[in-house]
Amino acid sequence: MSDVTKGPVVDDGAYSPEIDAAGDEDQRVSEKKGTAADRHAMWRMGKVQEMRRNFRFVSIFGFSMILMASWETMLGTTAIGLIDGGTAGLIWMYLICWIGFICVNTSMAEMGSMAPTSGGQYHWVSEFAPAKYQKLLSYMIGWLCVLGWQTGAANTAFLAGTQIQGLIALNKPDYAFEAWHGTLLVFAVSAFNVVFNTFLAKKLPLIEGIVLVVHIFGFFAVLVVLWVMGPKGDTLATFTTFNDYGVWGNKGLAMLSGLVAVVLPLLGADAAVHMSEELRDASKTLPRSMIWTTLINGSTGWMMLITFCCVIGSLDEALNSPTKQPYLYVFYNATKSVQGASVMGALVITMAIFCNLSITATSSRQLFAFARDQGIPFSSTFAYVSQPQIRRPHQRHLSRLWRILSPLAHQSRLHSRSPQHRLSLNRGHHRLLHRLNLLHRTKAHPRRAFTAIQLQAGACRPPAQPYLDRLPRLHLRVLFLPNGPEA
Repeated sequence: MSDVTKGPVVDDGAYSPEIDAAGDEDQRVSEKKGTAADRHAMWRMGKVQEMRRNFRFVSIFGFSMILMASWETMLGTTAIGLIDGGTAGLIWMYLICWIGFICVNTSMAEMGSMAPTSGGQYHWVSEFAPAKYQKLLSYMIGWLCVLGWQTGAANTAFLAGTQIQGLIALNKPDYAFEAWHGTLLVFAVSAFNVVFNTFLAKKLPLIEGIVLVVHIFGFFAVLVVLWVMGPKGDTLATFTTFNDYGVWGNKGLAMLSGLVAVVLPLLGADAAVHMSEELRDASKTLPRSMIWTTLINGSTGWMMLITFCCVIGSLDEALNSPTKQPYLYVFYNATKSVQGASVMGALVITMAIFCNLSITATSSRQLFAFARDQGIPFSSTFAYVSQPQIRRPHQRHLSRLWRILSPLAHQSRLHSRSPQHRLSLNRGHHRLLHRLNLLHRTKAHPRRAFTAIQLQAGACRPPAQPYLDRLPRLHLRVLFLPNGPEA
């Protein structure tokens, strides 16, 4: 027996660049495998395509924009920066961090274009690190990414839960904050997002595109209300007043302590990397999404932060607000209406929930990728991807195949009744028809149908040939490969 060299497998079949280049354009772009560039990238990295590539530019751009949610998250974390750094500390540290993130995300976008995989950073470390330290560094970065995204999902759920408490306090002044109330709200937000990502994952691209519209128009709605109705503060004081309410003893140290308030809204542009195996034409679309997300979300977050600091009014009253959310105090102070402030606050909270929805999806893909490379315990469990029983494009091709060959079955029955043609049909012909009938009823993969035809083609008589000529060109090409398709 001659040795057969086997390459990486994509969708249960060996990838061949030559075969892929010869196919039709319609066949090269599919929801399952993506474009030819996607298949080549998976082949080069030695990965199996298990996810459906149902994300395009708009949906993945909306995904990363909502996950980052800079202007909404910035409003939710202002209390940290107002205590340590003040308004000036928030504004200038945000600008410095934004410039740094542009540099970092540009570098990651380039690596994502070269290796678009759900593994992301740990895979890139494995490719670029010296061979001596490759495994150790990749393993360490993989665990840091897993823990970082899992804690990020918990963090955004906590922010959404505590903001819901603030909204309750705004509408019910006698509400008493209880820690267990916030805990239950965090569980509720997390449960909603887990259920959505488990049972409605197919709808995620559509939802992200819709929520992206809310994200953009909501920004202008809140910004215009604050510009028109908010109290105008002293601009010079806003940009130059630093404080140290955290009693660090040094304003510079206080600003560094409050840095987390401006880092959180700028995190997440790389989330699209972990969805790259579900993104069509990932090597081109992924870097564009990352760069545009960093620029647009960063600019909207800075504009919202400057506006917030200019209309905040009394800093002490904002920090001591019964809602424990300074931005809700600012909304109420600008609109002088509980209903108006509640609507604006509900918009921010809703976006925070969808931000957690996107982070849950990202963290699950990153965990899947690391488990696929056997980096965590119980890797086979976490790397398992279920395949839902849905009508796929290849099943439609099989139905078309049966419709083409069904006249052959009818002709066979007619010939079998005629004595002069009875001898022209043999057992191989009947076995072919019977096997195709079974494959059609069970909706099997076309490769099995092609294998059935190829195995029985030698036994069939010429009447089958006109119907085989009507098969799609790709099917004929696969059918008559020298070694046959893999079953």
